[in-house]
Amino acid sequence: MGQRHVCTFRLAQRAAYRMAISAAQTCLKVCAGVLCQVDDKTPLLRRREKLGQRVTEPTALRDDRLAQLRQLQAVEQELCVALSEKPCDIGNATVPSEPQLSTLRHRLHELQMEKVMDSCRIFVIYIFL
Repeated sequence: MGQRHVCTFRLAQRAAYRMAISAAQTCLKVCAGVLCQVDDKTPLLRRREKLGQRVTEPTALRDDRLAQLRQLQAVEQELCVALSEKPCDIGNATVPSEPQLSTLRHRLHELQMEKVMDSCRIFVIYIFL
């Protein structure tokens, strides 16, 4: 390759490198704006912290909902055994939605009321015997 071709090749390489860097910086700005909603003057460490928070919040919500689901299902299981009922099926979602948890809470309230009514019936029968 002649000297002239090497120079042209290097210039093309530098131009491609600058374009790639510019595209990467634009992409980072877009991602940072969408994910972290911060301006360009925010330090990188602060951006990282904000991104970590955005990941932690849904994880905490998921863990909270799963803990609620386990607790509600344990209570439901006890009530269903006592009343000879079938447990409620809230679907096969990995993480239950808030409406699904609300449905389960409503079902537990109904089962608890039924258990109280059964206890009252038994008490009334016992009194009159």
